[in-house]
Amino acid sequence: MMPPQPTIVLAHGSWQTATNFDALRKELAKLAFPTVAKTMPSSTEDAEQPSFTAQKDAEYLRRSVIEPLIKEEKEIVVVMHSYGGIYGSSAIQESMKLSDRKRRGLKGGVLGLVYIAAFVAPPGMSSLGVFGIDSHQPEIKQEKGLGHSASWKQRQNLVLKTDVEQMALTWSGTCEKTHRDASDHEERRTKQAATTPFRAITGPVSYIGWNTPAFNRKRAYIFCEQDRAIPIEVQRNMARNAGIELSTSFNTSPNPFLSVSREVASAIEGFAKKFTT
Repeated sequence: MMPPQPTIVLAHGSWQTATNFDALRKELAKLAFPTVAKTMPSSTEDAEQPSFTAQKDAEYLRRSVIEPLIKEEKEIVVVMHSYGGIYGSSAIQESMKLSDRKRRGLKGGVLGLVYIAAFVAPPGMSSLGVFGIDSHQPEIKQEKGLGHSASWKQRQNLVLKTDVEQMALTWSGTCEKTHRDASDHEERRTKQAATTPFRAITGPVSYIGWNTPAFNRKRAYIFCEQDRAIPIEVQRNMARNAGIELSTSFNTSPNPFLSVSREVASAIEGFAKKFTT
């Protein structure tokens, strides 16, 4: 009898909710993978509260998803997209790693990590910190009184710039730019994107779970070559600096689970097999 597939925990990015993974979850189900995806506090209707930070999302993912699955003795692969790489990595505590738990005679735990065009940052760094951007620098401005959050339509007015790189990160409200390889149906879904607090993408997390020998050859990266938010060069640098040895690449926007969900599911399956060897 074949052992059960590990459970795939999906951590969404900013301006997204768990529903963005619907197509991918269907494809993973065809491959017999159980999946869990929950919308983080920073993407809920209450996200206007400035207390909703990356650290808050990490705690929520840990307590509401990962810890209950481990109590059920499930083996887990955490798949993180974009900003999900920040809070998703922080949600994984030392005691949760499958190899460590096995040595203690315990079942279940986190088997491996997969990053989809995601931030892989050291402790104390935020999503924007990867670009060398300090949230307190005067180069960062929020136009038209956005306060501490920005909705999908307001994103086009949120400009983040660093003098060091002479680079501006601007979120456009047009699906043609951001999700240009997604289907019409998924484009309509992305237009209903959630609000994300400014503090979530500018605030660091105190702990990162990926930087341990327990995850050597159990970390993988899915590069998205047409990502305009996190350029492919930045993705490759983060993966290299994190010592990630397993990877694949798609010539897509940063959301391949919308346009090539079957291929993404297949890639995750391949990584999960390598994680167990």
